[in-house]
Amino acid sequence: MNYKKLYIILTFITFALIVLSSPINEDSSNESSTKEEITGEDSVDEILNIEISNGKISNGEHSKKKCHVLKGNNNSKGNKVNGDISSESVSKFLKDTVIPEITEIPEITEIPEITEIPEITEIPEVTEIPEVTEIPEITEIPEVTEGSEITEAPEITEIPEITNEDICDTFDCQEKADNILEMLNLDIDPCNDFYEFACGNLVTVKDIELDNLETIGKVIEEGYKVNENLTLEEQEYDKKNFEKVADLYNSCINTETINAMGLQPVLDIFSKLEIDKNKIKYNSTEYLTNLLVKLDNYGLNLLFKTEVFENVLNPTVNALYIHQPNLGLEIKEYYEDNNTVISYKNIMKSIFTKLYQDKKESNIEKIVESVFEFEKKLIDISLTRVEIENLNYFEDLSRYIPTVETLNTYFSFIDWKTYFNKRYEDLGLESPIDNDTIIINRTPHYFEKLNNVLIDTDSETIAAYAEWTFIRNYSRYFSDEINEIFTDYYNKFEIFYPTDDYTRKIFCIAIFNNYLVMDAGKLFVEKTFGGESKEIIENMTENIKESLIKSITKNTWLDESTKENALLKASYISQQVGYPDYIMNPKELYKHYEGIEINPNELFNNIINNKIYSIYNSLNSYGKEVNQDNWIMSPFTWDAYYYPLDNKIRLPAGYFQKPVFSSTYPNYLNYGSVGSVIGHELTHAFDSNGKEYDYDGSLNNWWTPSTQKEFDNLSQCFIDQYNQYYFKDSKGNKHYLSGEKTLAENIADNGGLSFGYEAWKLSLKKDPKAKEMNKNLPGLSQFTQDQLFFISYAQNWCDAMTESFEIHFIETNEHSTPRLRVLGTLTNNKYFSEVFNCPINSPMNPEKKCKIW
Repeated sequence: MNYKKLYIILTFITFALIVLSSPINEDSSNESSTKEEITGEDSVDEILNIEISNGKISNGEHSKKKCHVLKGNNNSKGNKVNGDISSESVSKFLKDTVIPEITEIPEITEIPEITEIPEITEIPEVTEIPEVTEIPEITEIPEVTEGSEITEAPEITEIPEITNEDICDTFDCQEKADNILEMLNLDIDPCNDFYEFACGNLVTVKDIELDNLETIGKVIEEGYKVNENLTLEEQEYDKKNFEKVADLYNSCINTETINAMGLQPVLDIFSKLEIDKNKIKYNSTEYLTNLLVKLDNYGLNLLFKTEVFENVLNPTVNALYIHQPNLGLEIKEYYEDNNTVISYKNIMKSIFTKLYQDKKESNIEKIVESVFEFEKKLIDISLTRVEIENLNYFEDLSRYIPTVETLNTYFSFIDWKTYFNKRYEDLGLESPIDNDTIIINRTPHYFEKLNNVLIDTDSETIAAYAEWTFIRNYSRYFSDEINEIFTDYYNKFEIFYPTDDYTRKIFCIAIFNNYLVMDAGKLFVEKTFGGESKEIIENMTENIKESLIKSITKNTWLDESTKENALLKASYISQQVGYPDYIMNPKELYKHYEGIEINPNELFNNIINNKIYSIYNSLNSYGKEVNQDNWIMSPFTWDAYYYPLDNKIRLPAGYFQKPVFSSTYPNYLNYGSVGSVIGHELTHAFDSNGKEYDYDGSLNNWWTPSTQKEFDNLSQCFIDQYNQYYFKDSKGNKHYLSGEKTLAENIADNGGLSFGYEAWKLSLKKDPKAKEMNKNLPGLSQFTQDQLFFISYAQNWCDAMTESFEIHFIETNEHSTPRLRVLGTLTNNKYFSEVFNCPINSPMNPEKKCKIW
């Protein structure tokens, strides 16, 4: 018999019988590079990027995010149960195979020889065929032409036997098991769409970021409680720290006073700055320099950003940086979108009408047009995120490290030496800046074109733009009336703003993401991060790091020189878990914010005082040794990050909360959820950006030309894969992901998952408590622990984005959307396809896969 023909016939008959009975569902689903920003937030969405819409909250630039996304997360609230799971449905799931609609039959180039046909003794009875209501469009799986060899899972010996009797019967385990089952959609074949399988019955997502904020709010509202374990002196400092947090919170809750003030606080600042008085003089170098000095010390970043953080050439000391600013509409495409532009101009018009009550409407419209056109010119000369990430500093290093004298020669729109010296002097500091001081210019392309833009712009437009930018940046700290004017803007960019008593409370707690961060972080840590959590996370991190090192050692495409440097860098990666240690010392924490005055009745002035104090500390740190206790994120942030300039990962306590992590959960769940995230952060050291930095954080090209070329080829595999993914909106429009923009995060996602899995297997061999730490969950005996690892991984990203947010996310975020993070990563992961026994070339197990680490 011709077994090749028989193979084709059987496959076709099986498909014809089953496809109609199988519903196919399609669902679309910090990290700042700086440590201290002199100029603070760059646009209103960076001041406090918390979004609550339809029960969803999202936090911060570092999210990036935010939909359970590491630089940002956007999740729904609650954990409502949806549907019951019967033993019959489980049995059916284990027996049946769901085959997706095939729209194109690929050419079969080779058919394996079949040497034996197994006897079929029983055909399972199909008792019910579910109604197919809609068959979604299936996107094309991209052909991958290049990819590294994917090795087998590491062989682990002496793994303790875990029997069905080893059940974790604690309340936490039962609750977690229920949570897993509530989200699973057992009607979906995991080899067809694992996101829909893992998250298909999701009703709402428990919002950890929101829970963390509510925890802090509850501590504040309960009032100060004496810690008897502290000395009397420590108790005194501890109380002062608490009172400062409470006073800032109370100044924000006091809406009666805020509304009574209206725009008066900012009008007072404008009067002090004499912006209107000098509005015809800003084409003068002297007056423009003085204006920028004053505004940038208020954290405005009018024409460019100034920052202090590690010197990329010597990361043990701090350096001064300049680069292009963030602008109101964020990306170039929004300045071309008619609806967005109309809304933006209407907001401008309303604000300028309040500022210039004595001007005619026609004059105000002229101001609006001139300010918008000026801002559009700035975005036109700005680099995109991808362009910045693709900059090659090694091609012309001198271009990126000019002296002050060089800046004055080539970018003469201001007097750079006067600019820096007066910024120091106005803050009461002695200036260390002279003509020979090196200023690192991260975007010279922008500054090279800024001169001409300013030459073509009249002085009054610059003055009006300064006032507009100031109000836009600080709008949410003004009255309800001003917030209402900005409503469309907030909604467009998914920026959280208070609309009622509850959201006002959350807004006032979320302020601590940017102000008195560590004071509030200490309150959170004391309340939530105890027991064995820190020790467990540190042990997990060491195991994942060991898996990373083993992977590099076995790597076949790195040459010996590059591999040696990669191993050196991996061995030097360190971690900080939970929080910086000093925050638990009341006196040290008090010193951190000693210079900030807080008035419980003046929110706007409190924000400005915090901003100026932050800028003071940042400028004062220039040229000094780097403080290793600086964190970009708060301890209560639901996120984590790798920082290339000190080769360190930081894992905030806020990320390690239920239902994602618990010290009482079995290890295979913790490694699947947070272990893959720790692996993600470690992999960032070797992604398309992190690879440019050495083991000590120095900017250094340690790659040979041949391995750089191989890395680029393997990266292109990921770019091509993720370029194929899109989200289809309610009008049928396709919004494609950018594989290039998301490359670094996709590399980290893929590496992190494998390292997390390998580290869990490693822990089974190394940990004497492995059996105790890997008990089975009740009610989930149909799944192996390996399968639950991947279920835990996927459910960490279960989300329910609104359509508008998903579109905005795709357009602006450096991460893939949660759904695509799951699908894109698992289709590349051989461990996953083996654990779920996915047939080759099934949707979740394409033959060609992308892999770098």
